[in-house]
Amino acid sequence: MAQRTAMIWTDAQGENALHVITTAVSGAAIPPDLANLSNAFISSQWAGTNVIPSTSGSTDTYPTVRVTAQLIYRNATGSIAKLWIPAPMAGMFLADGVTVDPTAVAGLNMDVLGNLLAGDGTPVTQYVGGQLWQQKISGIASLQVFTP
Repeated sequence: MAQRTAMIWTDAQGENALHVITTAVSGAAIPPDLANLSNAFISSQWAGTNVIPSTSGSTDTYPTVRVTAQLIYRNATGSIAKLWIPAPMAGMFLADGVTVDPTAVAGLNMDVLGNLLAGDGTPVTQYVGGQLWQQKISGIASLQVFTP
């Protein structure tokens, strides 16, 4: 059965990136090979059986995962954490179509506050706000190229 392996990469500036791969069997040998070819290091890694959900996305105003709602949280010392909601539902924004309506994310905030860790490693205590964020990407950058 297929397996999914996730790696969090950290670079010299402290920036993080998530990389997920799906393999036919165990992908345990791949992350060390990737790390040997990178200036970044794998700061966290986990793997498990690939489970395919029985639902699919909807075609609302923002159907692509390249459009996100970026939510910002802060802890008592001012350190921040961000969450992104891919392909956000249009109804979660105020009339300006950009600002996240705090009442739309109230349930999420109940689960996040006191639990999500900010950059300094302590839990967030305040929802700061959220906004629509659209990733600019060219057609060439999104094109998959296969060579025989």
